[in-house]
Amino acid sequence: MNNATSSPACSGSEEPDDDGTAVSSDAGPRNGPGWAPALSALAERVLGAIGARVTFGALPGQGRAYAYRAQGNRLWVDATDATSAAVGLHQYLREQCRIAVSWDDLRPPPPGHLPDAPRTEGTARVAETYYLNFCTFGYTSPWWHWEQWEREIDWMALRGITAPLMMVGHEAVVEQVLLDEGVPAETVQKFLAGPAYLPWFAMGAR
Repeated sequence: MNNATSSPACSGSEEPDDDGTAVSSDAGPRNGPGWAPALSALAERVLGAIGARVTFGALPGQGRAYAYRAQGNRLWVDATDATSAAVGLHQYLREQCRIAVSWDDLRPPPPGHLPDAPRTEGTARVAETYYLNFCTFGYTSPWWHWEQWEREIDWMALRGITAPLMMVGHEAVVEQVLLDEGVPAETVQKFLAGPAYLPWFAMGAR
């Protein structure tokens, strides 16, 4: 996404911080958009306890965009959709805290506080972002447990991925189709590939 920073002036109502300091907020209704709870959970997984000081809200407009600002150890991220909100959170961490969630460090140490930042906006250059290929599901992920998948999904969201390839369960669908067509179960089991060979099975390389 492209970034643009506006003036640091804040608008909206004043709400007290935990230490009594007045903090300006224009994040909208506290209940927020339907995806806000999922983003709040993401923020707390990535940032720990300080993630509770991040508020997500809706951003009117077309396309995929976000706007973040921070003041008084609080961060507000408004976005047109959930993925853009995650990108906004990550951009703030990268630009203001010098923290990046990467494959090398999917859970980096969180900042001690949330630095003040003026309203900063970003827009997506493309409508959708594709990720993964068939070989990933044989070389890398066939033995992953949920915690590993959750961290990978968090990484996808923070990086703006909207269209990841998903093969989990593909062989179960194939199995059921063959059984429904009357193929004996023993034959089906011999036909299906093991986890490490799922990419070749999915691509028809038998």
